[in-house]
Amino acid sequence: GTDKKIVELSGDYGSRLAYFGWVSGSQWLSTADVALRVLAGQKLPDFATTFAEQTDGKDLFVVTSLPELDNQTELSAYLANHEKLIAQGDGYLIYDLSQNR
Repeated sequence: GTDKKIVELSGDYGSRLAYFGWVSGSQWLSTADVALRVLAGQKLPDFATTFAEQTDGKDLFVVTSLPELDNQTELSAYLANHEKLIAQGDGYLIYDLSQNR
């Protein structure tokens, strides 16, 4: 539903989900985003801190870029081991973040 608060990992910064699904949320950084921040000299927080901050108060973690999730092994492993997968289909995964809160 459009009332859900989400974090999204996508290849288009959530544009298609916002347009076709009328859902928007915060964006999980892609590997390219992280690389640019490192090149700019920014210090990035550790995974646990980032995940806790990004998912605080959120209902769902929506992945619409499976190749990007494959590139982020720590995120992929964490979601698989700690969050409940509630839906999947051709090109998407949806994890329920409310189960562990």
